[in-house]
Amino acid sequence: MKKIVILGRPNVGKSSFLNRLLGKNIAITAREEGVTRDVRYFDIIWNGKAFKICDTGGLDFSKDNSNHYQKNINQLVEQELIQSHKILFMVDFNFPEHPLDLDINQWLKPFQHKVMLLINKVDNFERQQDLHAFYTYGVSPFYPVSAIQGNGIGDVLDDITVDLLHQDDDHIEESIRVSLIGKPNVGKSSLYNAIFNQNKALVDDVMGTTRDINESRCMVDNEWVTFMDTAGIRKRRKITDTIEYFSIVRTEKAIESSNVVLFMVDVQDLLADQDKKILNHIFKLSKNMVVFVNKWDTQVKSDQTRNDIIGMLQYQVPQLKYYPIIMGSAKEKHNIQSVLRVIKGVHEASQHRIPTGELNRFLEHFFEINHPPSKKGKQFKVYYATQVSACPPQFVFKVNDKRLLSQSFLRNFERAFREFFPNSTGVGMKFEFRSKNSV
Repeated sequence: MKKIVILGRPNVGKSSFLNRLLGKNIAITAREEGVTRDVRYFDIIWNGKAFKICDTGGLDFSKDNSNHYQKNINQLVEQELIQSHKILFMVDFNFPEHPLDLDINQWLKPFQHKVMLLINKVDNFERQQDLHAFYTYGVSPFYPVSAIQGNGIGDVLDDITVDLLHQDDDHIEESIRVSLIGKPNVGKSSLYNAIFNQNKALVDDVMGTTRDINESRCMVDNEWVTFMDTAGIRKRRKITDTIEYFSIVRTEKAIESSNVVLFMVDVQDLLADQDKKILNHIFKLSKNMVVFVNKWDTQVKSDQTRNDIIGMLQYQVPQLKYYPIIMGSAKEKHNIQSVLRVIKGVHEASQHRIPTGELNRFLEHFFEINHPPSKKGKQFKVYYATQVSACPPQFVFKVNDKRLLSQSFLRNFERAFREFFPNSTGVGMKFEFRSKNSV
């Protein structure tokens, strides 16, 4: 699929333009400069032709720039240009000869044959008649657009896709969506880069480097897997600005939209209270999950050490005994392939369906060993069971009175059910008990 790169200096409206293309607020927009830092990809179809749009951080080649990440941002963008089909160079109508724009224009000279100059904030007819200053860029043709109002964007899309092959919506293949989740500075972006064997996200020891969600996909055993690198989830009382707040909201949405959560833990810290809250949120959503214990390279590697760490994690959060725990190192790229295989295996297992007859046989066997709960002479009964969905598997049990159920019974029931369910490790499950008199 052809790749289209959007670039420009900070705060010219690249993210607003992207949101307009996608028809929804995917990118974070704000008056503050430098909100977008990483490279992110999105699939778009225009007139039956599909392409991949690449959003980038704002470029700035000035020597007095105070942005700690600017040099890395510039390098990330440069990496994308070589394989790009078209480059959308965006400038601001209000600043026709901005020094940073002129620097970028000069920097793009080797790629001039595929550069399209987008003049943003051309919001009315008078501005469309006053574009002569932009001829000095030497880029033809150029496109007056308004990211906010949508003016001129159809012309841009027509010219982007003029020489692309026609393909229908089905051509964009489905993929397993995996969100990288964990507290700040646990190594999510390093793992993201290690998976793709290149620097797609900024990596830094400063907490909160990732502000938005980055997406890229790779092929694992002939199936696409899309990884979402997310902002670290911190305690809400420690969230200090609006942009960070929306980063956290998007991270939570990434968890909801993912098929598998790749939950990362720092081997030196293991589980803090915030980790446990994130895990409880994942359990509540019944998400498939794989746990990756990062920075294994800092430990003395042995089976005893591995078993001790797994034991401590499962002691702190008992539900983790149902999920695969993999030791590895994003820095050393250790066990990356194992993670990919396990993710794919967990997703496949979550799609398994159990016939009603097998469910009933499980219930008969379970209650032969476990006495049904009762209260005040009333004994718990299950009339029938069925699986209503997969990925994650959801089971509905019609019972006489779900109020008879206790937490200890439910824990024992899940343990036994997972032993019965094939390859259940890592699979999130939903159990719904409906009383006979409820709908």
